[in-house]
Formats: sequence, structure tokens, C-alpha cells
Amino acid sequence: MNRKEIKAKAKEFGFNNKWNFWKGTLLVAGITFAIGFVLGLFAGIFNISDESPLYYVISTLLDLFLLPLSVGLVQYYIKLVRGEEVDLKEALLSKYKKEYIWKIIGAIIVSNVIIALFSLLLVIPGIIYALKYAMLTYILAESTPEELDSESPLKKSNELMEGYKWDYFVFQLSFIGWMILSALTFGILYIWVLPYMITAEIMYYDELKKLKTKN
Repeated sequence: MNRKEIKAKAKEFGFNNKWNFWKGTLLVAGITFAIGFVLGLFAGIFNISDESPLYYVISTLLDLFLLPLSVGLVQYYIKLVRGEEVDLKEALLSKYKKEYIWKIIGAIIVSNVIIALFSLLLVIPGIIYALKYAMLTYILAESTPEELDSESPLKKSNELMEGYKWDYFVFQLSFIGWMILSALTFGILYIWVLPYMITAEIMYYDELKKLKTKN
């Protein structure tokens, strides 16, 4: 995996298309904020404490409801990076179809539970399983319902990451400098860094698929 080449291409593409990335990011952030705001108003009107079981249940259900939206956003990113024609609203809503929604929610819940359980044992096993499922969102974003039925997306992510977990871990660490600089600029640098990082992730995923196909 040529991480240097991937990052060079991603930097150019991300910087040149930053507003297309932020358009989707801000829309999803706005929707998430609006839902959280409505939940807060609801809790205030009915005098429901944010520490109560009812509030926790409602909040959890809303978080689950937003999962297909986040996967739809990733689908938008993938098509954008690949130079494919994509409609933002259509991409965001695409995973709320009945043939997708429960498969997406189920796969993400299972992966999070597995990672959490192994993290309870020791930190290292938790990290290993997090790396195994690192490509899960991308797989969910671009898989057809038939593909999701025929092969577990968790298994597919595990197979893609086989032999590349350490490489991907190093790849992730290589962005720490940019993240520190972004923090020092009070987040202003994220205007350029976030599209760059998203593009690099998708290019890494695409390159990983090519390598696995050759093997």
C-alpha cells in the first residue's frame, strides 16, 4: 500500500473539492443538531430528566435512526471521490429503504458490541477488532441489498483488513500532525483537513479492494 501516494492524491482532491464535502457534512450535522434540540424541548416540556431511563431509551432510538443517514453520507463521499454523479439528498435518504435500514443498523450494533466486549478485556484486543471492522461503513454504503444478504459486511471488512491492520493503523496515525494543527487554529484548519482526510480514507479503501482482488 503506497500511503504516501494516496495522501498526495487525496490532499489535492480534498482541497479542490472541500465545499462539496462540507455541504454534506454540515447538512447531516444540522439534522442531528435539530433532532437533539427537539429531544431537549420534549424533555423540558414533559419534565423528563436527561438521566432518566426514558430519556436514555428515546435518545438511543434516535441515534439508531440516524445511522442510515451517516451511511448515506459516506455513500455521497465515495461517489464524490470516484468522480461519479451524485445527488446529496438522494444519497442521504437512500439507506432508509426497508431493504437497507435494518441490515445497516444491525451490522453497526453488532460491530460496536463486539468491539466493546473485547475492549473490556484489554485495550489491544479492542483496537484489533476496531481495525477489523474499519471498512464496515464503506461496505455498507456501497453494497446492494443482495450483496448484504449474500455475505456478512462484518466478515467482508475483516477479510479486506486481513494483513493490513497495522498498515491502516499507521495510516491513521499519519494524520495526527494535521489534527494538532487544526486544534491550534481553533478548528479553522479543519475546513481543509477534513475533506483531505475523508478523501484519503476512501482512496485507501478503494486501493485495498484492488489489492485484495489481485490476490
